Amino acid sequence: MRRRKRRKQRKIIIISSLTLLFIMTVGYAAFQTNINITAKGNILEKGITINDLKKLTVTSGDGLYKDTYETGRYIYKGANPENYILFNNELWRIISIEIDSTLKIIKNEPLENAMAYDTNGQNSFTNSTLSIYLNSGYYETLIEKDKIVAGNFYSGILEPYTDKSITQIINLEKQEIFNDKIGLLSFSEYMKGSNNNECKSFVDARVTTPNSPCHEDNYLHNLNYRGGIWLLNSSSTSRAYCMWNQIDPFGISLIEKNTVFHPDDNLLKFKVQPVLFLVYNITLKGKGTETNPYIIN
Repeated sequence: MRRRKRRKQRKIIIISSLTLLFIMTVGYAAFQTNINITAKGNILEKGITINDLKKLTVTSGDGLYKDTYETGRYIYKGANPENYILFNNELWRIISIEIDSTLKIIKNEPLENAMAYDTNGQNSFTNSTLSIYLNSGYYETLIEKDKIVAGNFYSGILEPYTDKSITQIINLEKQEIFNDKIGLLSFSEYMKGSNNNECKSFVDARVTTPNSPCHEDNYLHNLNYRGGIWLLNSSSTSRAYCMWNQIDPFGISLIEKNTVFHPDDNLLKFKVQPVLFLVYNITLKGKGTETNPYIIN
């Protein structure tokens, strides 16, 4: 009798041990699976960093290039690179990754109302009525202010009708620095957006140049709007530059900032495409296309 009881007890112990071992094995496997799923989820949630974007450079076609004029920067070039980003519930385009890894972006479409560059005839974007509006009235309408950081906009005066190279234009632009939250696209940035190798100098960008090459293969030349869009820089002759887009001509034109060109107009007004900097430590989701733009994570 005792032997039978002992055998029975041993069987119970063995079965119990095997059952416990089975439960522990299944539990461990489930635990490991949960860890893997969580880890993958965290990777997906982490998204694309600015450093990840820098790894997507190209050497031909539309896309992100290393800036050959300003070391440490990356710029988008071409007719339609994948640089769409959703900001303020609107489509914007990434112009560049700056040396400090902030993203410089431009609104994809101009603001609804045309505006004067400066109603007082001032010859600099700094303290112009347009810059004051952009950094006060317009800025207050934005819903993602915590993503914006002030940055340097190079608003130096450019001499008109001179055959300056892009490098010379950049050096002239940097003689005046406008540090604030919102500005405009500079003359050289417009030129560098073109993937046309013939876009090399001031002359190549002007509307007076037949078939101006700088507007070709250039996503920054807004073909969705017919008319003028102000650029950041002005000239020494009380004029400012604008992207000029008609059936003919295309390119950059030098425009009087405050000239009455029609009896019913008080001041010359053109459209405005705001430009701003996003903080460096954001992460993104999406593909950068118009239908699947980058979304700030």
